[in-house]
Amino acid sequence: MEDVLRAYSEVEGPNLVTWNAVLGGYVRRSLWHEAWEVFQTMENAGVRPNHSTLASALRACGGLRSVHRGNQVHAKLITHGFSDDIFLCNCLIDMHASCGNTWGCLKAFDLMPERDQVSWNTIISGFSHLGHPEESFLQFHRMQESSFKADRLTLASLLRACACLADASYAGQLHGTCALVDLYAKIGCMEEAYAVFGRLEERNEVPWNALISGYVQEGGTDRALEVFHRMRTESCSPDQFTYSSLLVLASELGDAELGKQIHSQVIRTVSEPSLILETELVHMHSKCGKLAKALKIFSRMPQRNAYSWNSLIEGFAKNGQPHEAFKLFHQMQLAGMEPDSFPFVACFWPV
Repeated sequence: MEDVLRAYSEVEGPNLVTWNAVLGGYVRRSLWHEAWEVFQTMENAGVRPNHSTLASALRACGGLRSVHRGNQVHAKLITHGFSDDIFLCNCLIDMHASCGNTWGCLKAFDLMPERDQVSWNTIISGFSHLGHPEESFLQFHRMQESSFKADRLTLASLLRACACLADASYAGQLHGTCALVDLYAKIGCMEEAYAVFGRLEERNEVPWNALISGYVQEGGTDRALEVFHRMRTESCSPDQFTYSSLLVLASELGDAELGKQIHSQVIRTVSEPSLILETELVHMHSKCGKLAKALKIFSRMPQRNAYSWNSLIEGFAKNGQPHEAFKLFHQMQLAGMEPDSFPFVACFWPV
């Protein structure tokens, strides 16, 4: 981060992108005081904040447990015309939850003109973390009445709420669903995930993928590969989610041979790879030092997201090609993709 700040200080007339890159960098490293100082300096310099600026500032306020600062950012959010922005309203709810302000959470939520899945998950999670399980279930019922369905994040929050309740009837609302395998795997409870998986009468690719992804997430390399081979033995065909998880595994291990084998299977069985799968291929080849392959896949992608760009930039930066990394960083900006702090930092990776 010191190298990034040194380079940043040498930029003449830093623009909003560079301000946000440094601010976002501090936030991602949980350096809340430094992030708040950058935000204030930016404001004092007369730079108009955008969506990303205000989101980072709200995260910093939550990290500082400062409702006072959060209210200042909320005021700027209104001043600059973002009061109806769903994403920023969700950040506002999360900020109040981080500060332990239950009243602020509910007020911010109730004042939203429109809500999405994240809004409901944020308010349910907020009350769960703040030790108000009954309120979590109340919001869950409101969510269902609003025609939103529970996903794994909703269920994780409700299971946490169940742990605070003596009344087992709440927990009974969650059990018996296939989503429990995915839920337990996502929160790292692999024994529980495997136990529920074992009781399923029918298994399609969804619970198999949940187990594989969970073991990858928890560093269970052998178990992930074991489940994958068992999946194929039981005549359940791997899909793009299966291969994406295995590519993550190969990336984390830096195992180019495993990555090559998975890539070969993708070529044989997947006719139209998704953005997620192609991006994981780019990331795996970059992480394993196979930059020519990563660049070839990247060049043929019909769509790219920030992770696609970040993976390639990181690969070149870490493999001793900083000039190519800077070139890609510039191309990313020209493509209209707003860079965050990650590619900015990656370009300065020590080689």
